[in-house]
Amino acid sequence: MPRLLSFRRVLLFGVALNLCFIVVRVWSYRPLWAMPGAFRFVVEPVIGLAGCGLFVVAATAGKQRERLDGLRLATAWGMAGGVLLVVHMALENFERHVGENAGITLAFMVTTFLLWAVTGFVVARNTASILLGCRAGCWSAVISVLVAVTFGFVLMFFDVPSLDYVAIWPEFKQSGWTDVQAFAIANTLGAGFSHLLAGLVLGSLFGVIGGSLGRLWPRSPGPKQSAP
Repeated sequence: MPRLLSFRRVLLFGVALNLCFIVVRVWSYRPLWAMPGAFRFVVEPVIGLAGCGLFVVAATAGKQRERLDGLRLATAWGMAGGVLLVVHMALENFERHVGENAGITLAFMVTTFLLWAVTGFVVARNTASILLGCRAGCWSAVISVLVAVTFGFVLMFFDVPSLDYVAIWPEFKQSGWTDVQAFAIANTLGAGFSHLLAGLVLGSLFGVIGGSLGRLWPRSPGPKQSAP
């Protein structure tokens, strides 16, 4: 179906765009490679993006109508989750860094996870398929994290958070690294990998949970129409 191909192309473009961000940023700051363990920080998000790309291809294979309807709903909820993650990242990186508060972080995380579970629930309830519910939950999560990772990688080019702020982090002082900018880049890449991994693993998990509940709580049959 054309719309399935459109979904696939847009998300694969997002994956490719983030791969380009990694390549350009790492190439533009060569001292990063001199830091211990730098290779892992670069490779991990590449693997995460590749995993998202493979999932997108698999999820859009076939022409089932139910699959298209489920992905359409999952896309909307995924974008909502992406907006939440971006807002949280903005609160973490700007002004008073209020997003670093554990309570605020937990609230954003739980809300986003619930969106993924609700997606799985609704799709499974509509289709009577736990598998389609799981797929929709994971699709929603992949969209959410791709939006967040793209935002984070863009900030990486503008040294956000500021290098002066990164320099006072306990993580930097304990890392053994001597280059603050290299650490800031690696930290962003590491956070990107964590988000991508969470999208694939937790998206599937909450998709299964929501899908299972949706399968156990099927849609009520519509009112019977009387014969003419």
